[in-house]
Amino acid sequence: MSILLSDDPACGAATTNANLGTPVPGGERVVDGQDMATVTCQVVRQASGAFFVSGSMSRQAGHALTVRLDAEIQPGGSAPASILSFIAPVDSLMSPSNTPCTVSLDPGSGFEVQPGAIFAGFQCISFTDPNSPGRLCQASGTFIFVNCVGL
Repeated sequence: MSILLSDDPACGAATTNANLGTPVPGGERVVDGQDMATVTCQVVRQASGAFFVSGSMSRQAGHALTVRLDAEIQPGGSAPASILSFIAPVDSLMSPSNTPCTVSLDPGSGFEVQPGAIFAGFQCISFTDPNSPGRLCQASGTFIFVNCVGL
């Protein structure tokens, strides 16, 4: 997963690029149980054809980082992520329910979803710090989850 936090003055932080692995096909993977990492994910096709995606990734080695997301998305479309949070030693940011992040499967981007796996992008126009209500950040990035529960 790759997350880019903007350097918006309201955010109170310089541009930050945080990575857990390398989110491109064939890139470095974060594997559950290796290098102090925990990964859980579920990518399940619903009866409507949409996919329910839920996942979290965390690595305590080096710079500790935890990311969590939940979304329901149509193949080739985009959808709000009901939860997208980013927790690092210095920052704890999450998407508020009134301005959720958008998870995208834009077909021209190479993004895809199938039972048990997803490669997608996300855009957050309002990432907030629960401990600093006036602090607003923007974030964007990509993520890949594979070998997930997909029944």
